[in-house]
Amino acid sequence: TLLCFLPFAQVVLFAGTTALWLLWGVYLVSSADIGSYTDPTTGFSVAVLSFDVHCKRAILFLALGWFWSIALIEAMGQLVSSHSVAHWYFAAERSDINSMTVLRSIRHMTRYHLGTAAIGSLIIALFRVVRISFEFLKARLKSKRIVQNCVLKIPLCIASCMLWFLERVLKFLNKHAYIQCAMFGTSFFTSARFAFKLIVRNLGRTAA
Repeated sequence: TLLCFLPFAQVVLFAGTTALWLLWGVYLVSSADIGSYTDPTTGFSVAVLSFDVHCKRAILFLALGWFWSIALIEAMGQLVSSHSVAHWYFAAERSDINSMTVLRSIRHMTRYHLGTAAIGSLIIALFRVVRISFEFLKARLKSKRIVQNCVLKIPLCIASCMLWFLERVLKFLNKHAYIQCAMFGTSFFTSARFAFKLIVRNLGRTAA
């Protein structure tokens, strides 16, 4: 029963982490220099925020930290769920499985597999930063009217779709790596290798 409340606990952690990172982001943005820009066609002046190199690096680090925190909370939940379900599936007596199993899984994950969750979530976070940076670059190119013809639009769209697909594949592989880790207690990369071999051996069932 306690396992059913795990997603709600994750939502609370998501909200708390996001609020904390937003607070840091507001402080970071407030350190920018405020300038003005006058549109030559309309004559209207607007305020423009200018960031130095160190501030831009800090914003990138802040984004990486938020993505990593969110992915880490998700990975911890997947490890706890996998460990609890594995205990239930392989238990000699199903009557021994109760809410304490989830608490023991949380303790086991925190003590032995927190590094596994950190490594897996870091890979997802780094890839998300790369993908967001690419989307930001594509938006900048569109705003500057550089991307106008199909010769540039088609490769950018293909690259965007490929990055999205690779992120989904990484998340799918990570989830199965956490399952292998919860069952056998192996490290992240060993579990990922076992999970990949298992998926390849059952490729038809996985696709279905």
